[in-house]
Amino acid sequence: MVERDEPEGEDRPARPAPPRENPPPASVSVTPADSGHEGSHDQGHDRDQTRQSSPVTVTTTTYDDAGLIVGPPHIQPTKTQPSRIVGRYLFDSERYCGEWRRHWIYVARWTLLGALSPFLVGYLVGAINDNSNAIVKVVLVLWIALLVFVGYKLMDWYYDRFVLTDKRVMVVGGIFTRRVGMMPLARVTDMAYLQSPLGRILNYGTFVLESAGQDQALREIKPLPHPGELYLLFCQEMYEPGSSTAQQIEDAAGD
Repeated sequence: MVERDEPEGEDRPARPAPPRENPPPASVSVTPADSGHEGSHDQGHDRDQTRQSSPVTVTTTTYDDAGLIVGPPHIQPTKTQPSRIVGRYLFDSERYCGEWRRHWIYVARWTLLGALSPFLVGYLVGAINDNSNAIVKVVLVLWIALLVFVGYKLMDWYYDRFVLTDKRVMVVGGIFTRRVGMMPLARVTDMAYLQSPLGRILNYGTFVLESAGQDQALREIKPLPHPGELYLLFCQEMYEPGSSTAQQIEDAAGD
C-alpha cells in the first residue's frame, strides 16, 4: 500500500470527528445550596471575634468573720439616722442600726374599705327614698366617721416603727397614746419568723421572740417587711456586734 505524501504549504483539510455513540447532555450550571455549615462557621467566627473584643469581668465574693457576704447590705433601713419619733428613746452609748415600718398589708383592709366607701354610700343614698332625709344624714355621718377612722389607722401605721440597735429591739407606735416596747438582745434566747403563703408572695412575715423571762413586752411583731434579710441583720447584730451592714451605711454617710 503506497502512502501518499501530503503537499506541504497547503491547508490540510479538517478531518471529521469520529461520531460518538452517546453524546453528552447539555451542560447545566447548578449552584449547590448552602448547607449551613459555612454560614454557621462564619457566624461562629463572628461570635468568637465578639467574645475576644468584649472585656471579661471577673467578680469575686468575699466573706467576713461571721460568714456573711461583704458588699451591699441585704436590707436598707428607712433612715441612716434615727427619726424624731425614735431618737428620743435612744441613749448616747446606744448604736442605732435601723428602723422599719410595718408592711403595708397591715393597713390594706382599711385602705380598701376607705376607697370603696364612696361607692357604697352612693348606692345607699340612691336606694333610700327622697323623703328619708334623716336616714341620709345618718349615712353621711357614718361615712365621715369611717373616713376619720381609716385616716387614724394610716397615721398610726406611719408612726409605728420597728427599731434595732446594738443593745435592744424596740417597737415604737401610737399617735395620741404612745406605746414603747423593748427587749434587750442579751435576753433573747430564741427568734424565728413565720411567713404565710401570701406573706411569701408579698415578702412580709411575723417575728417571734423568746426570752429568759416569762413576762415580756415583745413576743410577736407583725407584719414586718423583708423578713429574711431582717432576720440576717438581727442575727448578725446579736452574734457579731459592730459588723452589721447598717453600721457600714452609717459610716459611709459620715465620711
